[in-house]
Amino acid sequence: MHRTPASFFSRAEERFRSFVKEPLEIDVTSEILRYFSVRRKWERHEYVLPITEDLEFLGDARRHFLGQRFEDLYRSWEEGRLDEVALRAEFAQLTPGRRISFQTYLVRNGRSPLDEQPKKQVNAA
Repeated sequence: MHRTPASFFSRAEERFRSFVKEPLEIDVTSEILRYFSVRRKWERHEYVLPITEDLEFLGDARRHFLGQRFEDLYRSWEEGRLDEVALRAEFAQLTPGRRISFQTYLVRNGRSPLDEQPKKQVNAA
Protein backbone atom coordinates (compact mmCIF):
# COMPACT_ATOMS: atom_id res chain seq x y z
CA MET A 1 0.00 0.00 0.00
CA HIS A 2 1.43 3.34 -1.07
CA ARG A 3 1.02 6.13 1.45
CA THR A 4 0.57 9.69 0.33
CA PRO A 5 2.18 12.61 2.13
CA ALA A 6 -1.30 13.62 3.31
CA SER A 7 -1.68 10.31 5.18
CA PHE A 8 1.69 10.84 6.87
CA PHE A 9 0.65 14.35 7.85
CA SER A 10 -2.60 13.05 9.27
CA ARG A 11 -0.77 10.47 11.40
CA ALA A 12 1.73 13.10 12.57
CA GLU A 13 -1.09 15.43 13.58
CA GLU A 14 -2.85 12.62 15.48
CA ARG A 15 0.33 11.75 17.36
CA PHE A 16 1.08 15.39 18.16
CA ARG A 17 -2.45 15.85 19.47
CA SER A 18 -2.31 12.78 21.71
CA PHE A 19 1.24 13.24 23.05
CA VAL A 20 1.52 17.04 23.25
CA LYS A 21 -1.66 19.06 22.69
CA GLU A 22 -4.15 17.15 24.83
CA PRO A 23 -1.87 16.71 27.88
CA LEU A 24 -0.91 20.41 27.83
CA GLU A 25 -4.48 21.62 27.45
CA ILE A 26 -6.03 19.27 29.99
CA ASP A 27 -7.79 20.67 33.04
CA VAL A 28 -5.50 19.42 35.82
CA THR A 29 -8.03 20.05 38.58
CA SER A 30 -10.70 17.95 36.88
CA GLU A 31 -8.21 15.10 36.51
CA ILE A 32 -7.27 15.35 40.20
CA LEU A 33 -10.92 15.36 41.24
CA ARG A 34 -11.60 12.31 39.06
CA TYR A 35 -8.58 10.60 40.61
CA PHE A 36 -9.82 11.38 44.12
CA SER A 37 -13.31 10.10 43.30
CA VAL A 38 -12.17 6.85 41.66
CA ARG A 39 -9.60 6.27 44.41
CA ARG A 40 -12.19 6.73 47.15
CA LYS A 41 -14.56 4.28 45.45
CA TRP A 42 -11.73 1.76 45.15
CA GLU A 43 -10.60 2.16 48.76
CA ARG A 44 -14.16 1.84 50.05
CA HIS A 45 -14.75 -1.27 47.91
CA GLU A 46 -17.71 0.38 46.18
CA TYR A 47 -17.11 -1.40 42.88
CA VAL A 48 -19.33 -4.46 42.46
CA LEU A 49 -17.72 -5.04 39.06
CA PRO A 50 -14.59 -2.98 38.46
CA ILE A 51 -14.86 -0.66 35.49
CA THR A 52 -11.81 -1.24 33.30
CA GLU A 53 -11.57 2.43 32.31
CA ASP A 54 -11.59 3.53 35.96
CA LEU A 55 -8.97 0.95 36.94
CA GLU A 56 -6.67 1.98 34.09
CA PHE A 57 -7.18 5.64 34.99
CA LEU A 58 -6.48 4.90 38.66
CA GLY A 59 -3.20 3.16 37.80
CA ASP A 60 -2.06 6.03 35.58
CA ALA A 61 -3.22 8.68 38.04
CA ARG A 62 -1.41 7.06 40.98
CA ARG A 63 1.83 7.34 39.01
CA HIS A 64 1.06 10.88 37.82
CA PHE A 65 -0.19 12.31 41.12
CA LEU A 66 2.53 10.76 43.24
CA GLY A 67 3.90 12.43 46.36
CA GLN A 68 3.04 13.81 49.74
CA ARG A 69 1.40 16.94 48.34
CA PHE A 70 -1.27 14.88 46.56
CA GLU A 71 -1.68 12.57 49.55
CA ASP A 72 -2.33 15.60 51.78
CA LEU A 73 -4.77 17.06 49.25
CA TYR A 74 -6.57 13.74 48.96
CA ARG A 75 -6.93 13.38 52.75
CA SER A 76 -8.21 16.97 53.02
CA TRP A 77 -10.69 16.35 50.19
CA GLU A 78 -11.82 13.03 51.64
CA GLU A 79 -12.39 14.59 55.06
CA GLY A 80 -14.39 17.47 53.54
CA ARG A 81 -11.82 20.15 54.37
CA LEU A 82 -11.02 20.78 50.68
CA ASP A 83 -13.68 21.44 48.07
CA GLU A 84 -13.49 21.87 44.29
CA VAL A 85 -13.22 25.67 44.50
CA ALA A 86 -10.23 25.50 46.85
CA LEU A 87 -8.59 22.78 44.76
CA ARG A 88 -9.04 24.86 41.59
CA ALA A 89 -7.44 27.84 43.36
CA GLU A 90 -4.51 25.62 44.36
CA PHE A 91 -3.79 24.69 40.74
CA ALA A 92 -4.97 27.83 38.92
CA GLN A 93 -1.43 28.99 38.18
CA LEU A 94 -0.68 25.69 36.41
CA THR A 95 -3.32 26.18 33.72
CA PRO A 96 -2.47 29.42 31.96
CA GLY A 97 -4.42 30.17 28.80
CA ARG A 98 -2.35 28.60 26.07
CA ARG A 99 -2.96 27.68 22.51
CA ILE A 100 -1.17 24.68 21.12
CA SER A 101 -0.98 24.22 17.36
CA PHE A 102 0.74 21.99 14.86
CA GLN A 103 1.22 22.45 11.12
CA THR A 104 2.71 20.20 8.50
CA TYR A 105 4.42 21.19 5.26
CA LEU A 106 5.54 19.15 2.32
CA VAL A 107 9.08 20.16 1.45
CA ARG A 108 9.87 19.92 -2.28
CA ASN A 109 13.31 20.22 -3.81
CA GLY A 110 14.85 20.81 -0.41
CA ARG A 111 13.05 24.14 0.01
CA SER A 112 10.64 24.98 2.76
CA PRO A 113 7.30 26.60 1.85
CA LEU A 114 8.16 29.13 4.53
CA ASP A 115 11.03 30.32 2.32
CA GLU A 116 8.52 31.06 -0.42
CA GLN A 117 6.43 33.42 1.70
CA PRO A 118 7.01 37.11 1.01
CA LYS A 119 9.49 38.56 3.43
CA LYS A 120 9.25 42.00 4.91
CA GLN A 121 12.10 44.14 3.80
CA VAL A 122 13.76 46.51 6.20
CA ASN A 123 14.94 49.85 4.92
CA ALA A 124 18.40 50.25 6.39
CA ALA A 125 19.06 53.62 4.83
